[in-house]
Amino acid sequence: MDRRTKKLVMMAITLVVLIGVYIATLDIRPDAVVFVEETELPLLFERDGDVRVVALHIDNEYDIRLERDNESSEWRFADHSVIRLDQISVLTLAFSMLNLPSHGYIAPADIVSLDVFGLGESTVGVTADYTDGTRERLYVGNMTPDGRFYYARVDGSDYVHLIDVRAGRRMFQGHNDFLDSSLPRPILTSLVKIEFLIGGDRFEFIPGPPTAVENFGWMRDEFISHGVGAGKRLDMSFGFHSVFQPLEGLRLAGVVLDADIEQDDERFGLMQPQLMMRLVDSEGVALHFYAGNETEGRLRYFMLEGDPFVYTVATGLLDRLETVDRTRLFQRRITDVIIAQANTVRIRSMDRDVTIHPNSNDEHQRAYRRIFDTTWDSYIDPVDLSSTPAAWTLDIDGHILEENIFPRQLEYITEGNFIVQPDGSIRYSLTYTFHVLDDLFYAISRDGAPAVTAISRNTLDRVLGSIE
Repeated sequence: MDRRTKKLVMMAITLVVLIGVYIATLDIRPDAVVFVEETELPLLFERDGDVRVVALHIDNEYDIRLERDNESSEWRFADHSVIRLDQISVLTLAFSMLNLPSHGYIAPADIVSLDVFGLGESTVGVTADYTDGTRERLYVGNMTPDGRFYYARVDGSDYVHLIDVRAGRRMFQGHNDFLDSSLPRPILTSLVKIEFLIGGDRFEFIPGPPTAVENFGWMRDEFISHGVGAGKRLDMSFGFHSVFQPLEGLRLAGVVLDADIEQDDERFGLMQPQLMMRLVDSEGVALHFYAGNETEGRLRYFMLEGDPFVYTVATGLLDRLETVDRTRLFQRRITDVIIAQANTVRIRSMDRDVTIHPNSNDEHQRAYRRIFDTTWDSYIDPVDLSSTPAAWTLDIDGHILEENIFPRQLEYITEGNFIVQPDGSIRYSLTYTFHVLDDLFYAISRDGAPAVTAISRNTLDRVLGSIE
């Protein structure tokens, strides 16, 4: 036999094998005769249009009990009504049960054993209660070899039916498949308080003081820190885009129904969490959650305030929150006054005493811009260095016209540092003191308050030391 003939014979054998495999996949079950023509057997769970499913019990490994609330008509877990459910997922299951068609059946005479179809004693069962007072139970077994159907049997019937594979899969779903994965979405522009804990650093931001201009409330970009970095303003561009807006992408992945966070805190890590976020709007708490340890499946344990259950969420977004550069949460200029507001700035050190007038001298204005554009390096734990001699001091005096008290670009002026004059202008005075923190940094104190930020000594010496 030549090479070409051998090749043709091999191809023929391969074709025969493939045809045999294809024919085998067409068999629903060996030695079982499947009838697919129209019969007098009714569709499974056929009901009139006005009849609804009001309760479902999925007796699988998860043992799920679902019921419809009489007042709201929303579905919930019968044993855990607090957990919010995805109504579409439950309604899809309920609709599947309401009119579940049979795509074929196997007559009792062709059934040797129900175990062959996965319909023995350990079969998954689904019980449906209807508004007309009736109850029906469906047993769901194995998937057919071709993957198109599930074997199923109605309680009290000797027939084995074939039901749609998608409907069959729903009978094996767990609690997480019905969970509403969304979280409350706070309206960022309506927040009145922001609190969060990241890696032991507790931050708290509240709105700045009212503007004293009638019908003109505080603006969203005037959140002031009362936690770490007390007295510093939240950098809205970074804070909202890097921390708060991404929370809209946070989704629940699952729920741990049997969790005991006190007895198993080593597992969950929720008693003293490393990550917490609390956002409050004018209506109350908009979102308050804690995040704990990581699971083996790259999820994090997660709790919502007031909710007794432990959830899981994907680690990605929470990891990004924990690794965010917290120093960038604050606006980083060392002073809080814009150039146009300052009348005089006195710069003092051990051997220098210089006064500049930013509003009347171009050279002085450029000198003050160098001060204003200087940024601090990092926040620090509050430290009182008032008894330590100052390395540098900035005494700033100025005024603001009433109609410009809160233009968009105005920096935050703390209450008590300004006085309204008879002519309507506002006079203010601020003092920034720089004390030696260590070999590399000065600590920045404002008006004698404990220092909460630090700046490079080389940077400050170069900027202030160069002003004539």
